Amino acid sequence: MRDMPDFKRIFIPVRRRNGETTKHLAAVVNLNYMFPVPSKLLINVYPSNIEKFREFKNEKVKSKYIDLLNKELKVLNNSGLENKAQKLYQLRLNYPDNKICKRCFDFKELESLAQKY
Repeated sequence: MRDMPDFKRIFIPVRRRNGETTKHLAAVVNLNYMFPVPSKLLINVYPSNIEKFREFKNEKVKSKYIDLLNKELKVLNNSGLENKAQKLYQLRLNYPDNKICKRCFDFKELESLAQKY
């Protein structure tokens, strides 16, 4: 799939043995499935508490996973994803019959439900 207003591919740089750097598809972000979470319910995940949320076969696998998450986070923080999310939010709000918007959650309805939670 290609990048769309509601879908973003995350590539991380990978250094090959010959010293050449290429990009590797590491993850995708589906902005169409954004949903609000009350700030009091947010939980930060750190390397020190990651085992509360995921099991690992051994420490090496855990270390590689944390390394991948750090690389993905670095790319995400520099991607302008927040602006893309805001644009999609406004598109869904103003043009709900748009082809892309039909794939999206109803963000306003979810906000209303989150406030009642």
